[in-house]
Amino acid sequence: MEWRPGTMRWARDIFHDALLQYGVVLDERHALDVRLDKVGNRVGVTRQTVLAGGYVNEQAIRAFAAEAATEHTGTDPTLLRAAVIAADTWDTFTSLPEDVRNYLIDHEAERIAATEHDLALTDGELGIQERGLLHYGYAQPAPVRRRLEHGSVIPIVSFQHRDAVREGGDLTADRAWGRPTFEWAYRHLLDEYRNRISQGAERLLWGWADLALVYAVVKRRDDSTIMRVLAGMATADQVIVVARVPEERLLPSSHALWDGLVLRGRYVPTDVDDAIRFVEQHGSCAVTRGAPPEPILESWHQHVFANGAWDDVRLQVCLDRIAATEITDIIEIPSLYRVLTTPAAAEPGIGVERLT
Repeated sequence: MEWRPGTMRWARDIFHDALLQYGVVLDERHALDVRLDKVGNRVGVTRQTVLAGGYVNEQAIRAFAAEAATEHTGTDPTLLRAAVIAADTWDTFTSLPEDVRNYLIDHEAERIAATEHDLALTDGELGIQERGLLHYGYAQPAPVRRRLEHGSVIPIVSFQHRDAVREGGDLTADRAWGRPTFEWAYRHLLDEYRNRISQGAERLLWGWADLALVYAVVKRRDDSTIMRVLAGMATADQVIVVARVPEERLLPSSHALWDGLVLRGRYVPTDVDDAIRFVEQHGSCAVTRGAPPEPILESWHQHVFANGAWDDVRLQVCLDRIAATEITDIIEIPSLYRVLTTPAAAEPGIGVERLT
């Protein structure tokens, strides 16, 4: 973003405009001044000099607003923005059941995340196309698919512990490790893989077939901006495994649906009307206790586990192994980028742990 010297009026106008996107009302003057003073204290200048001297730009002021909104509400700023958009888009929003309103908020949040994902990894070349509730695909996938030679053999990337690839040979999942909180959900996915692809699968590897991410890793990893994004996705002990795997050994699924609905025990609706009908029939779209009821399980099998399209945004894949002959590259993220970027932390209690 282009730098320009700022004034207090300039900063307050930007801060106010950003807060409107979050639908948050707070003491704007105090919230902004506190953050400008923090910058000034770090560099030893006054609040006015922080602005006039170009220590912050418009992007920083908007980041201050996101931080203030989150601090005030305890809610992620993307969800705050999504709630405002959903309310503006749907005339009946306030009269809908809470579960349905939450679907619409998540739908808009996913639109924001998908757009930012494409911009960060391809400079927006792929574009985003809405395909259904919480379902987005790439609008212009063909050029990137051609560059990646994406056909019956699918290029994928997988973030793996470096010890897993150090010995060479086929890469398989370690059955001693997993995410205990979500083992119940993984079992459903494993059953789907066994039924559709391989009865011999004992544990599944996870990877990404997302076009934007694979393209960034394969074609743009010399770009320092891309490497910072990748450093934010990988832990310090992980490397990036690049492979090409036959389509018939991959089970694709939407990460948005998996993370936002399955792992939270929620029904996967086909559209808003379907969500409303489900609430009217069952009282809720989410599991409140015990095992998921059959209608929720059936929605997962129909719309998540077996319905991934190869140009879906943030498409994940599961597979029984990555053969040594399928690995085309193993990428170590330079320590410089690990210093500059803090990887996204897993929520407490859901990280990888020893199962036995």
